[in-house]
Amino acid sequence: MSKPNIESQSSTEAEGAGKISYETLAGPSDAVRLTPVRSSDPFLKYVYEAVRREEVAAWGWDENAARSFIQMQYNMQQRSYEMQYPESVLYVIWVEHIQAGKLHVTDRTESLTLVDIALLPQFQRQGIGTKLVLGLQQIAKQAGKPIRLTAAARSPAERLYARLGFEVVEGNEVQVRMEWNGMECCRSLNDNRGDVTIGTVCWGNSDVRGQLRTAGLAALRWINSTDQQ
Repeated sequence: MSKPNIESQSSTEAEGAGKISYETLAGPSDAVRLTPVRSSDPFLKYVYEAVRREEVAAWGWDENAARSFIQMQYNMQQRSYEMQYPESVLYVIWVEHIQAGKLHVTDRTESLTLVDIALLPQFQRQGIGTKLVLGLQQIAKQAGKPIRLTAAARSPAERLYARLGFEVVEGNEVQVRMEWNGMECCRSLNDNRGDVTIGTVCWGNSDVRGQLRTAGLAALRWINSTDQQ
């Protein structure tokens, strides 16, 4: 599998102009940027193959079988996306002038949908995906819309989205639907031993934040006082 030697199409050529521009999603940083592309851009398939290849390799299939399966899965995914999100916008994620991944976003009247985000293996676990999701949260907050997405159940992606304030609204053993509704922070209140979780609190303004912090500290003091009795 060789990386396609291509230049991404310009924003004027890309499909689905979208209602919001996401080119500055990563913030004022030259290191991470986005450029819109067509769904036919060969780099999008390259990213999908690179991400899935490691997973499929663990199944012990030969090279031809693995390649055919990944191709079939990619074609199915693309058809599904085209049917469900015809108005979506696709971006190539660049890191230091190198193509690093893809971002797929849909802007609808009632919500933003993070259809897909994927990074090549060598760019994973560097905070790039987190930076982009945080940027998307800021855009959604300004637009007054929730963000919706689907993630594999009990996956690292689900855990990441949960840390960023997304909540599961529906799910099964295979996948979960998650939603973020503009909350600025989510954290678990634990006692000082770290083994008792009082609960998870989310807040969206400073007044509520202060009230919840006060209530949380009071609860922690109560736990500690009962332990010492």
